Amino acid sequence: MTFENFSSDEKSYLWLPVDEGCSVIQKMHDVLYQSPLFSPFLRPEFPYTPHITVGQIHNQQAMLSTLKVLNSKQLQIHAEIDTVSIEHILDNDDSDEFFQITLFRPKK
Repeated sequence: MTFENFSSDEKSYLWLPVDEGCSVIQKMHDVLYQSPLFSPFLRPEFPYTPHITVGQIHNQQAMLSTLKVLNSKQLQIHAEIDTVSIEHILDNDDSDEFFQITLFRPKK
């Protein structure tokens, strides 16, 4: 996987959008939310963008400043994902991790 520049909702969350590998994560997301186990947690009012949440910054000016600094560094981040956590964003914007799965690499 490779990641694009840091991004945010400019309210509080800071994340890395997925660039290479995005379609694989999108497919996994869609399949998970078709399951009765996960479908109650789907929030269709929030379009899903494959990403890795980095943190929260509650001050808008601090968020914009942090984004500017991080993106000016032109970091190149490549990763192999071996664990996926599924979180439900609560009404108060906190996250509730309710499921975690370890991914296995196919044998060659």
